Amino acid sequence: MTIVFPFRAIDLTSSRNHASLPPDGFPFTSLIMPPVPKRPKRSSTLLPLAPLPPTFLTTFHNLLNRYPSTRLRPTLPCTTNLTLAALTTLVEWKLHTGTFRPSLLGLIKQNTEATVQETTARAFEHIKDTETAIAELCKLKGVGPATASLILAVKDPKETPFFSDPVFALTYGEDVKPKYQSKEYKGIIERTKEIQKEIDVTAEEIEKAAFVYFEEKKLGEELPPV
Repeated sequence: MTIVFPFRAIDLTSSRNHASLPPDGFPFTSLIMPPVPKRPKRSSTLLPLAPLPPTFLTTFHNLLNRYPSTRLRPTLPCTTNLTLAALTTLVEWKLHTGTFRPSLLGLIKQNTEATVQETTARAFEHIKDTETAIAELCKLKGVGPATASLILAVKDPKETPFFSDPVFALTYGEDVKPKYQSKEYKGIIERTKEIQKEIDVTAEEIEKAAFVYFEEKKLGEELPPV
């Protein structure tokens, strides 16, 4: 009887081959297995910040005056933590004003009331350490860095930016597609602080002005004043 292996044929009727077989009867040790390819590591390199649009700062307050009232963030009771109902409202607003992901709301509702309150309370304790706060919030089902940043921005609208698509474009340029990673949020924080050194505005106002700037650029006309 002859057994065909990937690399050679073994005739089991030959006494010479019997002598060379290992105790289990199969010469697996003689096979040369191809190496298992390693998974590529995720790059930790930060994206370079794009130059600020030339007219963004000079027209900032005019942009704010044209921010649509239909896109205002919900006002929520947000002291030491968030409730599941408040988190759901925030995510509904995010889906309504940004990229719609139909499965996201279902994932959010899988969190228990106690888990949401305890997790957001721990995150709010570390709100000045944004990286730690984001990591804590990302433990919740359905919460990634962008949604986590929104939760923190509701708690601290003056200093903490929301990782929205317009703010991403303001930070990295319109030609770069967001991957919604924590390392991208670091650049958004840097861009927010850079603008706040130039003009006295809040992080929330920067997000609003960025939305109007890119929306008007896309439409080719100004939004009506509010």
